[in-house]
Amino acid sequence: MAYRPKKAKAHQSYHNAAGKRLPGVTTIVGQRDKGGLISWVIRLIKEGYDYYAYMDDVSAVGTCGHELISALLEDRPPEVRDFTKAQIDTATVCLDAFSSWVEGQDLKLIWTERQMVSEELQVGGTPDIFCKLNGYNTLLDIKTSDSGLKLDNFVQVAAYALMIEENGEDIEQIGVVRCGKDGSPAEVMLLDWEGAASLKLVQFFMQLRRQYTDVYDLKKLLDVKY
Repeated sequence: MAYRPKKAKAHQSYHNAAGKRLPGVTTIVGQRDKGGLISWVIRLIKEGYDYYAYMDDVSAVGTCGHELISALLEDRPPEVRDFTKAQIDTATVCLDAFSSWVEGQDLKLIWTERQMVSEELQVGGTPDIFCKLNGYNTLLDIKTSDSGLKLDNFVQVAAYALMIEENGEDIEQIGVVRCGKDGSPAEVMLLDWEGAASLKLVQFFMQLRRQYTDVYDLKKLLDVKY
C-alpha cells in the first residue's frame, strides 16, 4: 500500500446506515465551553503565538502520542515518519508517562482506536483503548494535555462507552489517562460504569446531544450562525 501520512488525513467523518453525515462525540461535547476557548485563543495571540501554527503542532503531538501508545499496546513499530523530530520527542514524553503507569497494571488489550457509529444516538466516534484492566472490561481515553483532567474528558468517554455497548461489548469501568507533555506522571481516574458518576455523565451527554440538534434546527430555521 502506498504511504499515506497521518497528518494529511482529513478530519474524521461519520455516517449512519442511511448515509447521513453525523456529528462526532468530540463535536457534541465541544459545544459546551466556547467562551473559555475564545479567552484562551486571545491569550495565546497576546503572548505572540500564531494560533493556527500552534494548534497544528499541538494536534500533531497528540496524534503522534496516541500512535506511540497504540503501537506499544499492539506490540508493533510506530508509524511516525510524517512527524517532525521535535513532535516525536515531545510525544515520547507522553508515551513514557503512559508506560510508567501501565507497568504496574495488568492490561490485556482488546482493541485500540476503533471507529464507531451509534444509530441510537446518531453520533460517531473513535474510542482510544478497550482492554481488560486488572480483570475489568475497561474503556480508556488518552489525553496528552498538561492542564489536568477535565469534566469534558469524562463526558466524552461515557459517550464512547454507550456506543461500545450498542455495538455488543460489555463494559465494567471507564477512565481517562492523562499523559502530559511536561514529564509529570500519568494522571488516571477510573469510574465504575454502573456507578452514580457514570450515570450522571451519560445524562449530561444526552442533554448536550439534544442541545446540538436544537441549535442546528434553530440555525436552519432562522438562517443565522451560532
